[in-house]
Amino acid sequence: NPRLADTDAGCYEAQEDVAIEDLITNNGMLRVFPNPTVKNIELRLDNNWSGNLSIRIIDNLGKTVKDWKISKTQNQWTRRIDVSNFATGAYKVVISDGNRAVVQQFVKL
Repeated sequence: NPRLADTDAGCYEAQEDVAIEDLITNNGMLRVFPNPTVKNIELRLDNNWSGNLSIRIIDNLGKTVKDWKISKTQNQWTRRIDVSNFATGAYKVVISDGNRAVVQQFVKL
């Protein structure tokens, strides 16, 4: 992307492809319940992923509203999350091992 007759102001554009995680079809691997919810959700991840995982909750505008990391050592992992202070709307839970990601949506009333 050449710039002719413009002074470079110190901004750079990425020209190469950026790798992203493979999105895995959920097929019940990640469950979020109750859905819809008012106060709490329970996350249940049932798969053979192990090691360090990243968990994000993303609002319908794409903003991460909560994120944390876990170390998963068993096939099934469960965690209760307080979402009572979240605004009403649709959210996505994204769990990733750095190479793959699984997504499940829930609604906060």
